[in-house]
Amino acid sequence: MLTTTIHIITLASYIQEVFGAQDTRNAMVGITICGHQICIWIFDQSGAIGLEVVNVDVQPLLFIRIIVGLADNKFGFDNTIQTTQNGRIVVIGPDTFTLLKCIYRNAGINT
Repeated sequence: MLTTTIHIITLASYIQEVFGAQDTRNAMVGITICGHQICIWIFDQSGAIGLEVVNVDVQPLLFIRIIVGLADNKFGFDNTIQTTQNGRIVVIGPDTFTLLKCIYRNAGINT
C-alpha cells in the first residue's frame, strides 16, 4: 500500500496551518505512513517534494535514523528573525535591524 493522494493532501493542509501560524517558518518536514511504508515530504512556500518510500521491515535502521532526524525542531525556521522585549529584530552577521512591520507574508502553500 503506497501513499495515496488523499494522504498527501491531508498532510499538506496541516502543513499549511503551521505556515499560517508560524511566520518565521520557511520549510517543514512531514511524513506519511501507510502500513509498513513511510514517505518523507519536504514542504516550503512553493510546494512539496516527496522522497523515496522506505519499507520499515526491509530498512529498520533507516527508519530509526529518519525518526531521530525529525527530532531537530529547528528545521525550516528563519533564525535571522528574533523576538526581543522591544519587538522583533533581524540579525545578519554583526548587524542588527529592527523589524518595524511586516508588509506581506504568504500564510500558506502556493497552489
